[in-house]
Amino acid sequence: MDTKATATLHNGQKVSGRLTTAHSASSYGRPVFVDDDGQAYDWLQIVDVKTTEGQSKGGKAGTKAQNEARAANAKKGGYPKGKPRKPKTQPTKRGVDGENVA
Repeated sequence: MDTKATATLHNGQKVSGRLTTAHSASSYGRPVFVDDDGQAYDWLQIVDVKTTEGQSKGGKAGTKAQNEARAANAKKGGYPKGKPRKPKTQPTKRGVDGENVA
């Protein structure tokens, strides 16, 4: 994930860069702010981050037709047309001792 952003630091300085998870300072999928020179900033140094609206969807933005198809599919229950659904499984019944019961 890379999103263009501008960070405002505690000293009032504005720094342009990006929010990314593809940096060694990122951990467990949490994004870090990296300036245009590749320098990562500690979140304690940052007062505010403004992102570019067009790139903040995390790669899920599509064409107008794709977005309309996704919306229509969601109204129908969210499962693609023609694709068979997986059968619902019944929960396994367990006895007092924890073993499966027929």
